[in-house]
Amino acid sequence: MQVALESERSLHTSQTSNGGLMPVSRASAWWSTPPVDWCKINVDGVWDHATRFTACGGLVCDHNGCWVRGFARSIGVCSPIGA
Repeated sequence: MQVALESERSLHTSQTSNGGLMPVSRASAWWSTPPVDWCKINVDGVWDHATRFTACGGLVCDHNGCWVRGFARSIGVCSPIGA
């Protein structure tokens, strides 16, 4: 079985004057099935500026679009570069 890697960032944020976050742009997001006998891995992560909390997650889908495996992990407190 072959694996296709895919990572997308769909929402960018900017800090407001009161410390909150607001969306500044949204990229179009779509998902397509991989070729027959391939799996696709989608991953994403998050970093909170206020708490410095970092986490990530992902899933593996087969060529039918069916879920195979997934994961979610708390990375802890760090910088976005350290994540």
